[in-house]
Amino acid sequence: MASEKRFEVLTAVGSDRPGLVSEISTVIHELGANIEDSRMAVLGGEFALVMLLSGSPGVVAATREQGKQLAEKLGLQIFFKQTCANRPAAEAQRYQLEVSGLDHPGIVHQVADVLKRYEVNVSSLATKLVHAPLTGTPTFVMRGSIDVPGNVDIDVFRDALSTACEEENLDHLLEPKS
Repeated sequence: MASEKRFEVLTAVGSDRPGLVSEISTVIHELGANIEDSRMAVLGGEFALVMLLSGSPGVVAATREQGKQLAEKLGLQIFFKQTCANRPAAEAQRYQLEVSGLDHPGIVHQVADVLKRYEVNVSSLATKLVHAPLTGTPTFVMRGSIDVPGNVDIDVFRDALSTACEEENLDHLLEPKS
């Protein structure tokens, strides 16, 4: 069906400079595609973007084609991957997770290992290093949204997460997200 909505994930990476978001979004808008969801960040000196686009098959194809030219013009590596609309996890409860503590290797790994054991899906996750105001001590902060399957006993999951965080000397917060 020609009017069927298509979805593409656009990923772009390259040297950061002002105006990249404007130039990318202008092309998408002019072609008639819709930005459904996106994440953008500067990591080191690199701009990184992940974006979910939608549109008719012709619009999505034109966006892919223009992406090649845009990559050359902006000095970015741009990739496209066909996907589908976001589907909510069946019977999952969404929670907001926050973990923080003195920075050291292995924090993401330890938390992710607990999530994996309970088949918890990460729907979004961001980490950053902040420096304490008075001491300048590097503090690691992780924030994200997770989907806990309906068959998981939330108290058992909380205990496992608490144990892992205590072992790593981390503070954590897990709250239902509305």
